[in-house]
Amino acid sequence: MEDFIEALDFCELSSPPVSGGTFTWFGNRSKGRVFRRLDRVLNNEKLFDLFSEVSVRHKGRGLSDHKALLVLLNNPLPSCPRPFRFLDVWTSHPGFNQLISENWDKSYKGGGMKELAERLLSTKKILKKWNVVTFGDIFKGVREAEARAILAQEKLEINDSEEALLEANLANALLTQACKREEIFWSQKANIKWIKNGDASTKYFHSVVRARRHSLKINNIKNMQGVNLSSEIDISNAAVDYFSDIFHFKTVEHLEQALEHILPTLDNNDNLSLSKIPDEEEIRSSIWKLSASSAAGPDGFNGTFFRHCWSTIHLHVTKAVQEYFIGVPLPQTFGSTTITLLPKKDSCTNFNDYRPISLSTFFSKIITRIMSDRLKPLLHKIISEEQAAYQTGKGIEEHILLTKEMVHMLASGHRGGNIIIKLDLCKAFDTISWTFLEAILSKFGFSQHTILLLMGVLKGTWFSILVNGFPKGFFPMKRGVKQGDPLSPLLFIIAMEGLSKSIKSNMTLGFLKPFHTGLVVAPSHLLYADDLIIFTNGETRNLIKVKHILSSFMKASGQSINLSKSQVIVHHKMPIDRRSCISKILGIKTSSGSFKYLGSCISKGKLRKNQMGRYVLIKHVLSAIPMHTLLVQDLPKSVINSLNKIMANFLWGSKEAKNKHHCRKWADLCFSLEEGGLGFRSIEDIQAAAALQLWWKVQQGGTVWRNYMRNKYMRDGEFKAMRIVENGYLSFPLSFLPWTHCHN
Repeated sequence: MEDFIEALDFCELSSPPVSGGTFTWFGNRSKGRVFRRLDRVLNNEKLFDLFSEVSVRHKGRGLSDHKALLVLLNNPLPSCPRPFRFLDVWTSHPGFNQLISENWDKSYKGGGMKELAERLLSTKKILKKWNVVTFGDIFKGVREAEARAILAQEKLEINDSEEALLEANLANALLTQACKREEIFWSQKANIKWIKNGDASTKYFHSVVRARRHSLKINNIKNMQGVNLSSEIDISNAAVDYFSDIFHFKTVEHLEQALEHILPTLDNNDNLSLSKIPDEEEIRSSIWKLSASSAAGPDGFNGTFFRHCWSTIHLHVTKAVQEYFIGVPLPQTFGSTTITLLPKKDSCTNFNDYRPISLSTFFSKIITRIMSDRLKPLLHKIISEEQAAYQTGKGIEEHILLTKEMVHMLASGHRGGNIIIKLDLCKAFDTISWTFLEAILSKFGFSQHTILLLMGVLKGTWFSILVNGFPKGFFPMKRGVKQGDPLSPLLFIIAMEGLSKSIKSNMTLGFLKPFHTGLVVAPSHLLYADDLIIFTNGETRNLIKVKHILSSFMKASGQSINLSKSQVIVHHKMPIDRRSCISKILGIKTSSGSFKYLGSCISKGKLRKNQMGRYVLIKHVLSAIPMHTLLVQDLPKSVINSLNKIMANFLWGSKEAKNKHHCRKWADLCFSLEEGGLGFRSIEDIQAAAALQLWWKVQQGGTVWRNYMRNKYMRDGEFKAMRIVENGYLSFPLSFLPWTHCHN
């Protein structure tokens, strides 16, 4: 299969989206029924130039053991005008600044947010007209500039005069300018942030845009009743019905029980720092912190417009933001939000397989960015050490390493045994109750005015669903937080602190039995956003208590557990009847093998196998891909050599399935440009640096993982090296310990 994939990459072929099941062939063999995908349609990029929609439908088998493949090619006419989007390339026109200034200086009624909305609406209308009349068609401009450059060059070759030379130079300059505009246009459409200027052509950006459009295209989907839909209208209606139900208000209960362990931690000074009226400099700073090229909301204006036109619009933007902090509700114009659906997997069958990402208006993101910047310095007063997401100084690698450490401690002689409960929450960000969120904010000491500011943007939100490029529906948001908004992640982890405090307090008070690890106290749980792991005892009564705590929190917060995707990790020697009892009580399957946590494979022992694919660019992408793994896993030398070989072969290329001669060693190319190399990252150096960074963190302490490792492996400031060697399973960073001792 790997050879087949490599052949497709070499021939630059791809497979269109498929509906009608995954497999195309069915047969009976001695070991039972066999399903395979033996038939597929392949195409190159030229097909997408001819047809905007390409898909394949697997038909019924009939009398054959193979399914028939139906290729669907279409160039549909837009059902309605496409939404307005501000184009970054407009700012390159010499008359753009004057156009904005003249329109903005007109007098408008009202003030604050409503006046700003009116000014933006007027600017939108003028830009639409100006784009057609003055700016013109970008692609037509490239063609005309290219034709002029060719003609000027021909005249220069016939008549080598000073006048002809000036015309040729002018034509080439205009062609360069036109091509640059086209590149800016496609770069914005592709929305690629890791490619530097000049590293990619418009052809590459164009291919990225087309690939993204095809991946987001919904041709077939099942509604909530399981009925398969294929028409544009039916799909749009089903999308609106599904997500309006997701974000609809649901009653909650057991609030007091779920929040009984929350204590006030904020004082009046904290509330004043959160709710004070921002000045112009703070507003400007928040605008520049937001991504200028991020996708625009329903009004079509992105960060590039606000940055480029700041000298013209700053006064009215400042007054509008300050009006919100006084307590004026967010107008519907700025609360309007478009939901774009990102597929979680290749073949999506229903809307549950899509992740809803909110595209908010840039103005609303200015407000939430200000609030998030003010809230972040106070998180240490609110969030416990067991939570690590969206906080400075806490890393995902520490949670992974501590979980790996706990896996090695599953063997226990205590009654019930040690178990690890890994929970998957259903639509956690989308279903968190506002009633619960406001209650926990109040319990932590947030004032009513501060809560109003934190929740105001959410309560002013109205959703439209982006289906195949067009917004559909318009309904209010009544629960959840917006994925893609600067403030929402912080509100979510504050809400999850209710569960974190409940588990930890019950474990500390002895209501729950702990995970036994000897003299060193094990953590009660780890929480990274909506990824929850609980370390506890598998005794029957203890499991009933755990289930009660989880059930109370879910009922109070409006969330639910996906039991089919959750699992209980047990020791491989645990009796089958004990495993069955655990599964029966919790309703979750048990497992004793490896499992995935935060994108990393958790297993006992060293990682023996690691499949790595080929990636697009070495300097910008390929060497950065293993970073997450290198932070938490000691890669074998054979794997590192394989990675270096892949990158070297990719660099020097191949001919007729044979690698070309390598003119220099890969190690030499990892030196900086000043030292004669090409500045590629050395995986060995990355691994060593990551190891030393984690070793330093253990020395410093301060988080749940650091404290646990210090207590377990250090004595009087020194690592107990003999114990590390004997156990043989300690996380890889300390395997560099002898090396670091030499340098000390």
